[in-house]
Amino acid sequence: MVRRKIAKVGSFLVVFILLSTTFFLLPIKASSSTAETVVNATFDITFLDGVNLSINVKLDSYRIKIFGESYNASQIRASYDENKGAFKQVLYSYVEDAINHVFSNCTSELGRPYVDENSLSGNSNSPVVFYMDCTVSLTSKFFGTSIPYISDFVNGFLDSGGVISYTFNFYADTGWNNTYHFITTDKMEIIEVNQNGILSLSGKEVTWTIENRLGTEAKQSRGTFKVRYENPTSAFTAEDIHLDIYFDFSEIERARFNCTINVNACRINSFVDMPSFVSQATFLPSDAIRMLVKQNLTNWEAIYTNIFAPIKKNVGSVLNNSFNISTNLLFNFNLSTTENCSTPYNTSKIDASPPIAGVLSDYLNIPLCGISPRAFFAFVYGGGTGKITEDDIPLYGINHPFDAHLVLPEGLNGTATWNVTTPLNTTIYYSNAPKYEEEKITRDIEINLRNLDLDLISILTGKSNVVATIDVGYNQNLYHLLPQPEFTIPSCISIPYINSDLLRVCIEESIFKNMSGFYDRQREFAEQHVAEIFDLSDVDMYMDQAELDNNLQWDKNIKQMDDEEPFVVPFSAHISYKTDFGFSLSSFSLNIKNQTLHLKGIPGQDVTYKFVLPKGVEIRCNDSLNRTTIIPLDDGGTLI
Repeated sequence: MVRRKIAKVGSFLVVFILLSTTFFLLPIKASSSTAETVVNATFDITFLDGVNLSINVKLDSYRIKIFGESYNASQIRASYDENKGAFKQVLYSYVEDAINHVFSNCTSELGRPYVDENSLSGNSNSPVVFYMDCTVSLTSKFFGTSIPYISDFVNGFLDSGGVISYTFNFYADTGWNNTYHFITTDKMEIIEVNQNGILSLSGKEVTWTIENRLGTEAKQSRGTFKVRYENPTSAFTAEDIHLDIYFDFSEIERARFNCTINVNACRINSFVDMPSFVSQATFLPSDAIRMLVKQNLTNWEAIYTNIFAPIKKNVGSVLNNSFNISTNLLFNFNLSTTENCSTPYNTSKIDASPPIAGVLSDYLNIPLCGISPRAFFAFVYGGGTGKITEDDIPLYGINHPFDAHLVLPEGLNGTATWNVTTPLNTTIYYSNAPKYEEEKITRDIEINLRNLDLDLISILTGKSNVVATIDVGYNQNLYHLLPQPEFTIPSCISIPYINSDLLRVCIEESIFKNMSGFYDRQREFAEQHVAEIFDLSDVDMYMDQAELDNNLQWDKNIKQMDDEEPFVVPFSAHISYKTDFGFSLSSFSLNIKNQTLHLKGIPGQDVTYKFVLPKGVEIRCNDSLNRTTIIPLDDGGTLI
């Protein structure tokens, strides 16, 4: 085989012939032919793919001129053994010249002619038959373009549903009738033929014949036909872009937003100047787009500007309007689907795998159920359930199909996926959340006797009274309690009990906005309770704000909401309490008359009463229930 780069031939061979009326397309008798070289050539050109062709040339030779003498078929047979090299060389040169014209600027390999041995024993009217096997690869210059990888482009474009137009300059030298017969692959079909081409009924073959036996100069004729694949791997008729959206609340405090834009197929004619020999593929799959980048027909910046940037703008606008926020979405190509794609495309299977992907990302401070994510998940970890619907995460107005995903913090159930046809509707819960069957509230009441003073005015009037100065500390210890009227819990949250840690979160996050009302109600109860203890008409109690603030401090681990450290509602009161006494000179003692304190219990709660007596005061208790414990203190006082 001889490999040659075909150059366009500008000269032609002038052959002097004698006119003959019995010459036209019929076998010529050697005795009647006056042409120096007379051949009927049939070029069977088979497409191996879009640019590589296999050519089998059949040369029915009636006359061949060698060494200045024209040999008819009989003479060729008679002198074949002696002159076969010369005969073959002449035929080779003619075929080479024809291929140079038809496949200009292409790469070819031409095999040496070989004879059909049977034709060497034919009659005088039959030609001597030679064959040549050739291959041709169409180049970018043949198509009039500078595309660097023309084979990838043509084959890939065909497999994308596109149409390729082929234009040939058919050629026949004087004395030659040339038939160019194109045969497409099984995948191809010819959809349009012009300029005298004859299309077969199957649509798989097309033929041009250039008759120049009687011509006095070389003859040329242009022919064009268009080819497509009958069943291309991809033939998109519309844009195919899909969004995968993630709202990831793993960090609890805020949501990490990720939106992967998957471009399976898109319209490219608005920003890609396609070559004139291609048509009809308006929407190209991702493989074809990567191929266009490799062919220098576009670049990733243009793809971002024309495809991804409008989507980024649309998504950002939807987020801003839905959550009343201002986003700053960052965009990055997924490089494994673009310039670092391990298999950018396969020309025999141009599809959308992988799609061209770009990622939008940002951190969003968005509410759930109208409250902060931290507060919402505190309710869930604390034993409640939260129902999330599309009203909580509205994505109305996104211009492309999407699947949105809700990613929850560790251990929570209720992860969800939704889209336009399947709305978001999920209930979030924690399987290991604390469970309570009843409230747990305790009260610690500490009565500290500070002073005992004689009431001198009462003595002057004949009475014997002392005034006891008492400090009362009243702590309500909330371990877990039923939701209270002052606790404003969103309607989408259901929780049977609120434990101390959850109460702290709700106060920190300003969920329970009317805590002052709750405290007032607890103070009123404490005042009534203390007044009943001392049989007083009323008692004024005050909130210990410093102690209350100290109760808000905790480890802030939302995932471990419990009631180990109760939330203490602390009150205090300063009481002056008057009582009778008796005085003994023999024992130098002051005896307070028996006092009755009403120490009552509260249903469902443990109440602890503590009495602290100063040094020098002795007390005797009559405890019918045997629940009293007397403990001496280090300072000489007594704790009861």
